Amino acid sequence: MATLADIANGVESSPADENSRPNAFVSALAGIGSGLFKIPEGFVSLGATLIDIGADTNKAAEVEEFFAKINPFDEMAEATTAGKITELIVNIGVPGGVAFKVGTGLAKGALIAKRSDKYFDLGGDTSKAIQKKLKGGKLTRPENKLVDQAFSKTATGAEKSLAYGSGAGLGGIAEGLFVDDVEEVGSFGDLLGGPTGLDREKDTPEAELLNRLKFGIEGTAFTGILGVAGKTISKLRNQTGTGKAITGKFNKWIDKYISKPLRARGAKTQEGFEIEKTMEGRIARDTNVFENAMIKIDKLGGNIMKNAKKAFGDKADNVTRQKLDKEMNDFLIGDQYLNPNVKKQFNAKTGQDEYVFDKITKLRNDPMTGLPYRAGFGQFENLKPGSKLPEQAKVLDPKTGKFKKQTVKGKEIDIMENIKTDEQIINIRFKDPSKKAEDAFRAKLKKQFKATDKDIDELLNNYAAVREVWEELFTVYGNRLSPEAVQEFGKMLRTSLKDSLDRGYEVFKNNKGDLKLAKNYRPTDTILKNTAKTFMDDVKKISKGKLTISEGIATRMADEIWANTSLAKGVLLGEGRQSAGQIFVKNVPDFYIKSVADTLANTKKQIAGQSNALLKDLTPEGQAAIKTLLGKAQNPMSTLVEGTANLSSQVRFNQYLDDLVKQSNKQKRIWDEWDAGGRVGPEPRVPFLVDNTGEARKYFGGNADDYEQVLSKAKDAARGTALGKFTDPIAKLAPVDEASRNAQNLQAEAAKEQALASAISKAAEKGKVLTPKQLNRIEEKAAADALEDVLNPLSGKIALTDYAKSLRETKELSNSFLAQVYQNLVLYPKATAQMAKTILAPFTHARNFLSAAAFAGANGLLPFGNIADVKKAFNALQVKGFRKDNPLYQELLELGVVNSQVQLRDLLGLMEDAKFGQVLNQIGPNFNGVNSFLRKMSTLKKGFQDAYTAEDDFWKIFTYFGEKARLENAYKGAGLRLGQEFVDPKGVKQIFNDQYLRKEAANLVKNQVPNYAFVSEAVRGIRRLPIGNFVAFPAEILRTGTNIVDRALDEIFYTVKIGKDTVAPLRKRGLQRLFGMATTTTVLPAGLVAAASTAYDVSKEEIDAMRRYVPSWSKNSTLIPFKDKEGNLTKINYDNKWKLL
Repeated sequence: MATLADIANGVESSPADENSRPNAFVSALAGIGSGLFKIPEGFVSLGATLIDIGADTNKAAEVEEFFAKINPFDEMAEATTAGKITELIVNIGVPGGVAFKVGTGLAKGALIAKRSDKYFDLGGDTSKAIQKKLKGGKLTRPENKLVDQAFSKTATGAEKSLAYGSGAGLGGIAEGLFVDDVEEVGSFGDLLGGPTGLDREKDTPEAELLNRLKFGIEGTAFTGILGVAGKTISKLRNQTGTGKAITGKFNKWIDKYISKPLRARGAKTQEGFEIEKTMEGRIARDTNVFENAMIKIDKLGGNIMKNAKKAFGDKADNVTRQKLDKEMNDFLIGDQYLNPNVKKQFNAKTGQDEYVFDKITKLRNDPMTGLPYRAGFGQFENLKPGSKLPEQAKVLDPKTGKFKKQTVKGKEIDIMENIKTDEQIINIRFKDPSKKAEDAFRAKLKKQFKATDKDIDELLNNYAAVREVWEELFTVYGNRLSPEAVQEFGKMLRTSLKDSLDRGYEVFKNNKGDLKLAKNYRPTDTILKNTAKTFMDDVKKISKGKLTISEGIATRMADEIWANTSLAKGVLLGEGRQSAGQIFVKNVPDFYIKSVADTLANTKKQIAGQSNALLKDLTPEGQAAIKTLLGKAQNPMSTLVEGTANLSSQVRFNQYLDDLVKQSNKQKRIWDEWDAGGRVGPEPRVPFLVDNTGEARKYFGGNADDYEQVLSKAKDAARGTALGKFTDPIAKLAPVDEASRNAQNLQAEAAKEQALASAISKAAEKGKVLTPKQLNRIEEKAAADALEDVLNPLSGKIALTDYAKSLRETKELSNSFLAQVYQNLVLYPKATAQMAKTILAPFTHARNFLSAAAFAGANGLLPFGNIADVKKAFNALQVKGFRKDNPLYQELLELGVVNSQVQLRDLLGLMEDAKFGQVLNQIGPNFNGVNSFLRKMSTLKKGFQDAYTAEDDFWKIFTYFGEKARLENAYKGAGLRLGQEFVDPKGVKQIFNDQYLRKEAANLVKNQVPNYAFVSEAVRGIRRLPIGNFVAFPAEILRTGTNIVDRALDEIFYTVKIGKDTVAPLRKRGLQRLFGMATTTTVLPAGLVAAASTAYDVSKEEIDAMRRYVPSWSKNSTLIPFKDKEGNLTKINYDNKWKLL
């Protein structure tokens, strides 16, 4: 066993047989087993020592020899430092920790008994648990938790010290009793000096007994420190687990500097983090739809060009392709194709135009699926998919999972309910183009480009797929608006829809909501030079030769325009600079402004001035020149990428804000029901967004410094914050849910009552009586005044301080000169080197695919064991030659299952930090060549990148289906019915249906297979350092490895009541998972080494020789030997499935 001195000095044991040494992970697992073996060895050894003292025998040595023979883990544990440390921690920590818990528990019990009347006053489940404890009953884990919480809240400082002191004392005794060999372990006295230093000179039973006493005394203090630290961590977990404020200076320090940096969610609440990931998944799904359409449309354009070249020869050149792209784009965003189902009609009563929307009635959710009723699914699975639904459905009882019955005239019949709700929602759809318009489009493509009907049909089908995404996004957008804003929305759809989608400007690519062009690609020297010449020629032409500008001034003008012009973000309502898709041009020459250009022919000026204007307000010459400068693209691919990405980002972000409020309101309702019901059962999580300081005190606890307003109710409160990037001053919002509507109605009712009382009182003072008509007007005005205009659903909301700040903060890398130098001279080369070692290295792709399979195995799923799941996974992959089931992949994107390969995401993050050379492109014209280089590099790495992602996605999809099927079979086998309510392993009430199974299977994949979304900010930050490669992956191995074992144990010990029976539905699954983890980390690598050695005829001596030349960090790795084509011996490091390079 390792000594404390060895661990402090980092001493490694000398290898007897290097090849037989296991990797660090396996050695650590062996350390757990060996440490447990040494606990009884220590106790028995102490008994033998006492015998030796009285009988002058040597029984202690015999005991040591006996346990050495039966301990199968000892040698593997001793092989690495990780194994030795693990063995020591288990040998000391288990008996010490158990004793500490028992000691504190006994002390707490005595103190509670002493003042039982005080504890009984706590009421609810807490009082019941305490009474049970005092009567000697065995408490469940939740009951123990309630007692501990009661003690922590009510005990004095002296009582807490007594309890922890009792635990520490018993812990020290346990360590002295159960540690195998205290002389081998050593003490802190050995390291630092002092009375607890162990005597190793005398080899007598008396000396060993004294050493155990010293070790136990040290253990008392050490166990006390660890115990208090453990209680602190436990308390922090309990506080953060309920969503309440962290209390106590020390606890806050731990949470701020240790917990938050290492948590994937950081300062966010768990719910906020999950909802944010849902937003990212929705954006990824939308992106995948239009990316697939873009790939197919681009391919179809290529097919059409081949036909054109056959017909026209060399005349069919790049200019011809540009004309084809323009024709396809004009039809995609033309009035005939983008024709929304919104009617404009004149309202004679108001004297204004109004917009009328088609609406549909929302359907109820089918409890058997968790989704709105659909033919072919759930209760209506016997109907043909797509067929008309009946008006009513059976009512399902969530307690039993059976349909409810009623007796009518002695006959038992089903209770029925309408499948439709009372809520109607806007349903945006685009009308199909007229046959005349479609025929004209077909005729033009056939005549000018020799397109075939087959290619045109496929092109229109892909257009239709994109339109469906646009319809969904505009529908979501419209249904969150107030009635007043809906009218502005209708106007935008009828007048500015094309502008909101036609956003294909080169300099605006990848700006992620930041509108400053200077942070994107600088136009090339050729474009700047040509633009300057255009300015010089146009000013002469417009002023009829009276006004000229030099080349230097013209070039400066062009440079200022691209660096300062902005594009209106998102779909904005209203008119002017902030309307949908408007380009606001700064420092544009006056001779391009319509109102100025007409007077230039008579001007006496000798210089040209500059002003700011909307692009649409420039002369035709000005619009053409500025569009060329900004890189205006006229092809459907650009519209799909820039237009849809912009729309998706805005709509999904706003949906994210709405979902935050909905989820918080849901938690408020659940907590209030728990509180009103006598607080029976574990406390639910509190809401994380509340409306006033009174609610903050009630739900969050803590003090006034622990919470703050997320946003004030001022209209410009969100400006400059992350929450304000899509705020539209005209887009006033409707209440997001029933709770918000109720709160708004209560606010209006209170205002009406107050206004009426005041008006009636004033009228009475004057001897007047108000008429019903006057009273109605007073009520209407008071209600309207009380309902404030809401532009952001978080306006006026209060949250815990750190969460409120995290919602508002924007993160940008520094743009200082030193930051630019660091990005380009340090991060850029690091990113390039890592890219060469991963996505551009063919051998790494094979290892990536094979190593990803290990995570399926570690979760108890046999790789390739289910052929149907293998086929589903292959069909969904997003690489050339696959893409056969894009809807499935898009669903998995929304669930967060796929497109999260850790090393690749780490690399892409590093490339983003380095801005991949973009800064060089802004320093001066000599670096314009970087543009073309970057575009070539992007094309090259895209294919490799997609393959690297697909290799990881395959096993995540395979694991997802395996987990979903096993969950469904396990619960159904235990008697659970679809639509039935149950309590899941986390203690949360759920409805058993397909929606639950999909989400739970997705969560299992996300938590038990490496996923970049769960890498903490602290770990992500390390990638910006000049040292260390792919730090996210080993961090994820630690997280997921722990989660696999933790989940397996939860499944094994999880019980749930179904009907009258208490069952353990997931026990078999938990055992499978544990076996899979053990097999993947121990049996499999040994088997691979043996198989490879036999297949390639590699001897043990050859492996030993090879091991001498591997890097120091691979000395203890499992090396699988093989020979290349020339017969040279090489190897695969099996442990690289846990770490890369």
